[in-house]
Amino acid sequence: MKKFLVSLIQSSEQGYIGYDQFIQEALYHPKLGYYHRNHDIFGKRGDFYTSTYVHPVFSRTILNVFIQLARSVKLPINVCELGAGEGMFAEQVIKELEMKNASYQYFYIETSESLKEKFKHRLSPDKRKHVHFFSSLDECLSVIGPFNGFIFSNEFLDAQPVKVIEKRNGQIQEVVISIDKQSELKERLVACPDPVLKWMDDYSVYLKEGQRIEVPVYIFPIMKKLHRILDKGVVLTIDYGYTGEEWKHPARKKGSLRGYDQHRMVEDLLRKPGEVDITHHVHWDTWIKAGEEQGMEFVGLFKQNEFLLKGGILNELEEDTSPDYFSEKHRKNRAIRSLIQGEGFAGMFDVCVQATGVDSDPIRGVLTKKPGFM
Repeated sequence: MKKFLVSLIQSSEQGYIGYDQFIQEALYHPKLGYYHRNHDIFGKRGDFYTSTYVHPVFSRTILNVFIQLARSVKLPINVCELGAGEGMFAEQVIKELEMKNASYQYFYIETSESLKEKFKHRLSPDKRKHVHFFSSLDECLSVIGPFNGFIFSNEFLDAQPVKVIEKRNGQIQEVVISIDKQSELKERLVACPDPVLKWMDDYSVYLKEGQRIEVPVYIFPIMKKLHRILDKGVVLTIDYGYTGEEWKHPARKKGSLRGYDQHRMVEDLLRKPGEVDITHHVHWDTWIKAGEEQGMEFVGLFKQNEFLLKGGILNELEEDTSPDYFSEKHRKNRAIRSLIQGEGFAGMFDVCVQATGVDSDPIRGVLTKKPGFM
């Protein structure tokens, strides 16, 4: 991957590439990109966990929310998952829907063919008639057209390409990637593009001297596509991110862009491109406002543990007097505690809920009831 990037920079007219192009290639190049290599990405043997890998109780609770919301505004259980990975969430949700004899359709969107094949291999033939595989939102829209239901993502936005800017000597400049005399990748500063400056004005983003921040250029095209594909329904987005006020904290001075390799944080993203996951914190204010500009009504932003409690996750707790610490009941109860208590999965993630084409009042009614309403 490094040789490819060096060649890409050398052939570029300006002699550099933006961080957005660097991330796009490092993560999504069809042969060399991190997500397209045939290796373990998720779980204990991979580079990071998502909440889905803690225990199926997470997926069941999210599905319970879908079902309650569907009843409240008369929606079908059609779920479109963005960045569906190797299908762990989809598999767990489909299993529950089958047990409930529910009518459903699942639109599985994943760019990585290797991850897609892992899920297809585990999916039994009788369930395949309900699952539709796509490589992009554009492909999904062209095949199924606008639909009613739910759009779900879990740690999808944080892996999208971003530009990086920094305030230096009183000027906003873009941080880009070039090469040195030894053909090693290095950062440099160039004039900031006008569209980025406009984003700062439109979304009230202000930087202090020496501060850098990621620019979520991906949000606008994604939100336009969501508006086109979802006729009536709810968008439920789980990720880690900051509001505008939270971005102002001194701890965010260097931004949030970082890598992960074998569950260890990597700060030098230029050292092993294509071999580490690259992630950033989502700009929630931009995501919400971009949705409103497309007619998407903002319903609420919740901490994940708060959302799971409202979704009835405590109903899953079971009394277990067995001395076997590794029994299924013990394992599930420990998973519930890890999802709702402490600084890890409990406090790290947010859940953003948006709606379009439906009355949002019943949705707010569902989501503002006391914990354990399901």
